[in-house]
Amino acid sequence: MNLELLLKSNELSSFLKNLEEGKKQCLFGLNAPEKGIFFSLAKRGIFVASDLVTAEKISAEASALGLENKILTSSFTNLFGIKDNSTFYDFITVILDFLTGKLNGLIVLPEVLFERVPSEEELLSSIIKLNSKLTFDKLIKLLIENGYTRVEQPSRKGQFSVRGDIIDIWSVQNSELIRAMYFGDDLEKLQLVSSDDFSLIEELEHVDIYPAVLKNLTKFNILSFNTNIFYDEPKKLVSEAENFDASLGEDKKLFLSINDVFKSQNSSLTSFNNLLSQTNFFKADSVINFKTSSPKKYLFDYRELVKDINIFVRGGYKVSLFCGSENNKEKLEKFLLENNIHSVKEDHLDAGVRLFSNYLPHSAWLLSLDSIIIGTDDLYKKNITKTSKKQKVFYTPKVGDYVVHELHGVGKCIALTRMKLSDVEKDYFVIEYAGGDKFYLPSEQAGSISAFLGSDTAPKLNKLGGAEFERIKEKVYKNVKELAINLLELYSEREKQKGYKYTEGGYLYDMFEQAFEFEETEDQLSAVNDVISDMEKGKVMDRLICGDVGYGKTEVALRAIYKAIINGKQVAFLCPTTILAEQHFATAKKRFESFMVRLAKLNRLVPEPQVKEIKKKIATGEVDLVIGTHKLLANDVAFKDLGLLVLDEEQRFGVGDKEKIKALKKDIDVLTLSATPIPRTLHMSLSGIRDISIIETPPKERLPIQTFVVEQSEELIVDACKKELARNGQILIVYNRVETIYDFSSRIKELLPDVKIGVAHGKLPQKMLEDTILKLYNGDFQILIATTLIENGVDLPLANTLIVIDSDKLGLSQLYQLRGRIGRSNRLAYAYFTFNGNKVLTEQAYKRLEAIMEFTDLGSGFKIAMRDLEIRGAGNVLGKEQHGHMEKVGYDMYCKLLQDAVKELKGEKVKEKKEIKMDVALSAFIPEDYILSEAERIRRYSEISEISSEDELLNLKSELKEGYGELPEEVENILEIALLKNLCQNEDVKRVLINSQTCKLYLYKKDEIMSERLAKLIEENKDVTVLKFEDVPIIELDLHLSPLDKVKWLINLLKN
Repeated sequence: MNLELLLKSNELSSFLKNLEEGKKQCLFGLNAPEKGIFFSLAKRGIFVASDLVTAEKISAEASALGLENKILTSSFTNLFGIKDNSTFYDFITVILDFLTGKLNGLIVLPEVLFERVPSEEELLSSIIKLNSKLTFDKLIKLLIENGYTRVEQPSRKGQFSVRGDIIDIWSVQNSELIRAMYFGDDLEKLQLVSSDDFSLIEELEHVDIYPAVLKNLTKFNILSFNTNIFYDEPKKLVSEAENFDASLGEDKKLFLSINDVFKSQNSSLTSFNNLLSQTNFFKADSVINFKTSSPKKYLFDYRELVKDINIFVRGGYKVSLFCGSENNKEKLEKFLLENNIHSVKEDHLDAGVRLFSNYLPHSAWLLSLDSIIIGTDDLYKKNITKTSKKQKVFYTPKVGDYVVHELHGVGKCIALTRMKLSDVEKDYFVIEYAGGDKFYLPSEQAGSISAFLGSDTAPKLNKLGGAEFERIKEKVYKNVKELAINLLELYSEREKQKGYKYTEGGYLYDMFEQAFEFEETEDQLSAVNDVISDMEKGKVMDRLICGDVGYGKTEVALRAIYKAIINGKQVAFLCPTTILAEQHFATAKKRFESFMVRLAKLNRLVPEPQVKEIKKKIATGEVDLVIGTHKLLANDVAFKDLGLLVLDEEQRFGVGDKEKIKALKKDIDVLTLSATPIPRTLHMSLSGIRDISIIETPPKERLPIQTFVVEQSEELIVDACKKELARNGQILIVYNRVETIYDFSSRIKELLPDVKIGVAHGKLPQKMLEDTILKLYNGDFQILIATTLIENGVDLPLANTLIVIDSDKLGLSQLYQLRGRIGRSNRLAYAYFTFNGNKVLTEQAYKRLEAIMEFTDLGSGFKIAMRDLEIRGAGNVLGKEQHGHMEKVGYDMYCKLLQDAVKELKGEKVKEKKEIKMDVALSAFIPEDYILSEAERIRRYSEISEISSEDELLNLKSELKEGYGELPEEVENILEIALLKNLCQNEDVKRVLINSQTCKLYLYKKDEIMSERLAKLIEENKDVTVLKFEDVPIIELDLHLSPLDKVKWLINLLKN
């Protein structure tokens, strides 16, 4: 597709000529999609947008037209010039990708223009060219000079390690590691390896490494680059730049002054204006006027499209339809032919109607160019699912943690120690139990312990030996089994019930789906499919949808609601608070505005006369959907034909309301929404006894929250607030002391006298508390000062700055949830966790703050916080009394017991967990000079202990070899022993004894029949096998092999 030929006109020729000659020009009258088209026609350039929404539209349009581009955000984190490394590295990467030609477009916001950068020449010369000419020592020197930190093992960008002749680099622009393998000064191999497991991804010949610092920062900014510059509404840009400049306060010295921002601009300048206005930095030599019109959205309405095409063609316009795929193009072409509209081929660009298979998001009706372009999203909503890589959230116990052993119970891991017994060296986890007793767990059995999670307080240690823990487990198992029986009974009862069978698909439902303005995530579509499938089966639906706020649960509910309504059913949407009811009503009203759905709301804000009228309409069927609080449960609310009940955060309703809900649920479909995550392991345990859909993937538009740990000060609070207020945002300040919260609020009022401030805490009456949150939601407050009760589930799109006072006193999961209150829009959000610099932090508080600093999906802090929240979620799903049982045995053990109970009730075999002793005369451990980090050795021991097949053994060997080099003998040994242990455990082996003279398997069973596999093993190997009976049966093997070969011989025998 040749865009220049498609838009061929005098205006286009003038635009391209001005670009070539470096003239300043103004394009007047264009909308955002058209601006994106002209930006892409320039083939290369920087586009300065006044806000993020415009930036994203321009980026999407230009990308669709083949201009590789990225939005460049500021490298600063907003306060006192604090730089967050990941943000700073992204800044460097995007700039150098542009200068090296990997990108042809940069889209920036005004604040980026204030950032000092080196000249274009200096930036390009700072790239390290890693190839065969670069020696070992020179590479290390260049890395250090360019800001890279030498570490034991790279764990984040901007780090490198040296181990022997291998240099591992986590460059600022890569998500994986670069491995340079030298022999002396000669580069032998260059590889891209996985940052997770060091496995080989790709062999490389050469690679560029971008610097981790920027040097020689002068008065240059990105406008000094030799490229085309595009300004969107210069007058607005100046206003935004002035606001940013005014908000800088003490930070001004770190940035360019507003007078210098536009000084270094390139001479090839283009502005887009809808109001003709001059600015000091931009005076146009040429103005090109365009006549445009606001495009329509057709959304599969081909009849309307045909009508408009006929009007366009009669008016002499060229009509171009971008269908998004060859399949769509063929279908539309067929429909147009049936309606006497003949399309011309793509290469005939001078007349008529033409169809393209290309994807172009938005339409552009360029009347002065005699061209009507209809974009894909306006023809039919693009429905591309986002593939999400599920995070494997696990938490390996470390030294100092409380742990749960499968047989001995709760203890404390106090050390990882190496011991030598009869010339055999091994690492052991030292676990302390009640009374100071110690248990030494061999490292190949690390999988039999898990971190104790499930309680905020230190757990009671069990007695060593297992008898006490066995009694506790039996008691918990009994309760868990009762729970499983109840759930199974409920489930099978509902399965037997005949519900209403909804019709499949349909034109109206398809239209409603297509009208959704965002891109669904994979999880969201999966949840929608689950719900619609339930409704079409004719069973009584009772499904739980779990997902964080803003992850798209409401859209799933709205699709179920619309399906019920077009099938002639009424729907009740029940919320625990007025604010949530108001929020859901606003969302539903907007979503249903083109679909003739009769909506009503019932909460305390609705005047009494209206309430009576609404109740009457509900009874007569004149209301399709009513959204409300507990007022919906009043005795005088009677539905004509209620088909679906949607429950938001059911666990937050009172006991009395829950009883009424139970009565309302009978014989109708129920969809429950919850913002508290539940564990995937629990989800699996409940498979077949509870219908649950989980939405784990954040929306595509969600930007990462910039998180900082800083010393608290009034200057910081004022500065952070001013910066947020400058972009018309709201601020949440968490101050968790009720007795002095009003004193703190008064002080903030003195510091920011013109700002409207609200206060919320748990001692306020419920109505007053709700009103305060509602006022914040409606924009009546700019700052809310509150305790940690900031409501879970409330969407506050304008709140994008969070300041937590004395954050060191709060738990990680609390901090994680508080941080989740902001960053719900497409604006960059900032979270400041502050601590009192005059006080000495406890070791625990210091560790907590350290974890917050790495508060990412991959950080350990995230994993602990998520696990804590999941445990709470498990309590919501299973009932509060089950949380008590969780606290006795720990979360992981509880899930295992629940899984066993469900298996037992389904008639599946539950294997009893038994201890196995591995007496193998081989030193088996991970040496410190092979893996230096103790935490990493523990993690690897956990992985090794779980090896259950030869494939897993080979994969782990390969992973270790790639990551740390050739495997030492001791590591080879532990891998083989771990696999043998797991194979023997499957056969009820109690002890394995292997040395140079002996090879024996001691069995648990004495009176019972031996497993078929072991009997077959003895039969097929009669020449070397003897079965003896002492206290237990013993299989003795006469093998003239080394201990390691005996291990391998047994593995080979048992694996089949």
